[in-house]
Amino acid sequence: MRRAIKDTQKQERQQNIIETASQLFAQGSYQMVTLEAVAEKVGVARGTLYLYFKTREELFMALLEQTYRAWATDVTSGLEELLTHTDHRPSIIQVTQLLSESLLKHWTATRLVALLPSVLEHNVEFEAALRFKQMLLTQGAKVTALLHEALPFLSPKQAGQLLPRITVLIVGLLPHTEPSPVLREVLTQPGMEVFHMNFQQEFNELLCSLLYGLQRQSELKSQAATP
Repeated sequence: MRRAIKDTQKQERQQNIIETASQLFAQGSYQMVTLEAVAEKVGVARGTLYLYFKTREELFMALLEQTYRAWATDVTSGLEELLTHTDHRPSIIQVTQLLSESLLKHWTATRLVALLPSVLEHNVEFEAALRFKQMLLTQGAKVTALLHEALPFLSPKQAGQLLPRITVLIVGLLPHTEPSPVLREVLTQPGMEVFHMNFQQEFNELLCSLLYGLQRQSELKSQAATP
């Protein structure tokens, strides 16, 4: 019984650390959220924090896991509703809009996905990285199946590649839509309008272009296979 209470307390403390990191991240950049700042806000020594997370990257990967699960659940519900309540098969625009709106709604997850390959997947141990990738596969399986149902021109392989490709879009796009303070000032200068980017608008255009291209590719293959 005492061990169970101790385990519960440890889980509560761990969750408190994750939530505190999330609050600090919402107020600034990843670079600004140090382990010292998290420990101070939680009210523990930095050494105590290391009992739960060995590195800052491991802490934020845990935060991404929780927020990604919430995103996947939300997208699953949205796709199911779209497939159920649409008289005809959902359009590429409808699916793309649903996905972009979900990314805005789960903005913490979106921002962390943008940091995944260059920051979060570094300085973590093998077990933590493996567990995270396995979580992505598990959480993405239902979303992938529904995307395949909504967009039947996709081959099973293309449907399976869609979420990783969306990650690539986020990684490449988001930094350009969230410029640094200096760059924001630079972009106010005359002639800099071409560098102004809105995340949702750019994401929609890029993903639609990809999906329309895959749809056309599927049509050409079908035509070539027809005697």
